[in-house]
Amino acid sequence: MKQLSYLDANFLYIESQHAPMHVGGTFVFQQQADKQMTFARFKQHIQSRLQTSPVFRRRLIEIPLDLDLPYWLDDPHFDLEEHLFHHSLTSGTSSELQAQAEEFFSTPLDREKPLWEIQFVENLKEVGDFAFIIKIHHCAIDGMSGEEILVGLLDFSEDVRSMPDDNWKPEAFPRYRSLVGKKFWKSKNTPKQLFDLIKGTAETVNRSSNLRVSEAGDTPPLFFNSPATPFNVAVRADRRLVHVHLPLNKIKEIKSSQKNVTVNDVALEICSGALKDILESDSALPDSSLVAMIPISTRAKHAARDELSESEQNSSAGNDVSAMLVSLETDETNILKRLEKIHVNSRKGIRYNRSVAAEQLLDQLPVMTSAAVTKAFTKLKGSQLLKPIYNVVITNVPGSPVPLYLNGAKLVSQSFNAPIYDYAGLTINVTSYVDVLTIGVTTTPEILADGEKFVRSINTAFEELYQKAVGDIVVEPPQKINTSKKPSLADTVVTEKEYEVVA
Repeated sequence: MKQLSYLDANFLYIESQHAPMHVGGTFVFQQQADKQMTFARFKQHIQSRLQTSPVFRRRLIEIPLDLDLPYWLDDPHFDLEEHLFHHSLTSGTSSELQAQAEEFFSTPLDREKPLWEIQFVENLKEVGDFAFIIKIHHCAIDGMSGEEILVGLLDFSEDVRSMPDDNWKPEAFPRYRSLVGKKFWKSKNTPKQLFDLIKGTAETVNRSSNLRVSEAGDTPPLFFNSPATPFNVAVRADRRLVHVHLPLNKIKEIKSSQKNVTVNDVALEICSGALKDILESDSALPDSSLVAMIPISTRAKHAARDELSESEQNSSAGNDVSAMLVSLETDETNILKRLEKIHVNSRKGIRYNRSVAAEQLLDQLPVMTSAAVTKAFTKLKGSQLLKPIYNVVITNVPGSPVPLYLNGAKLVSQSFNAPIYDYAGLTINVTSYVDVLTIGVTTTPEILADGEKFVRSINTAFEELYQKAVGDIVVEPPQKINTSKKPSLADTVVTEKEYEVVA
């Protein structure tokens, strides 16, 4: 039995029927010519991989009146049939698969069961032969642990790896009064927690103030200080899911053409350019720059600190993230200057986050109070009384650099999706797989009526950046000595330069 952190629980507190807080994605496979994937085979494969993560067979135990944070407990009534679903496409087009994913992601998960579902989709005809769509509640995983769960379900070759015997046995189901008793037993530490909270808050405020004074004009944006945009509105239940695939080798060419720039900086610039284009076309681009909230994984940083058992450390579950705010410089018209500024902003955000780790205060908040405040703020739509916290969430999770397989079928395409909620109605997921960088958006039809508009804007932003960063580079060839042969145009002008790939 493991208790949720405050951050994990927060994804439960802000959830509503029209704003389900699950993450997931759509994964398309090319089956082997002599080995058709059926729903029965798929179900058997998933059954064999349940042991790769405790997420699959444990459910929530919520404490009455939010007296304490919820617990994870093995579900003694776990039934795989309640988590796997089957759907057959009619036309088999990519747009039909997208529509099916949108419908699947629009509905919340049942909290009385382990918080995940997978839908097997067959009869694809454009890209791949079959797909699965998965959703897992955000209180159970973050981006990095989600990638680990995916790798647990798949293999690194066509050969299906053998799995050890599955000796899973559920824990004994506790009585609620024993869990409440745990809370009262822990309450003896309340004075110390309050002292630590006051002390930690004072230290955080002091560090923040000192940084903002000593580095005036060179600190990240403030929360609740972002411009109003069409993205920062109340959301509805229907989802709009769109993704664009870009060549990773060209993304890395852009990165290598600019000093100190990272792949993440390039992805942020492309997103910035696309958002700028979308808002300009609707005459809705603010005068000041859009602000992105970017999660930062702290899993490796905290691995040595956490005093957990080996099984818990390898659980691939829960959220171990911090966050930073980054200006996307949408008020900058020069593309390369915008990329340079975004790079500086990202480094600034990371440096500031390390010095002012405010999220560490969350674990010291009184649970009942924090749960009530979070739920009330969400239900009463307190965000509409303030400026937006940020305009868009942008996540970047690197995927496998080598092909993955499901029971011999090759993964040929993947896209990820993340939650949205009232006044934070746009999330962009950036991920890589082999030689492709995928940028996907999660929003609503009201915010993005035309999904193809996002596709066009991303492609345009990428092409313009590539042309400016790489296409304009001219490399003079070595001078030839003692030759009368006139060099051809191809010998004298190189419009694309090959670079050493730096991960």
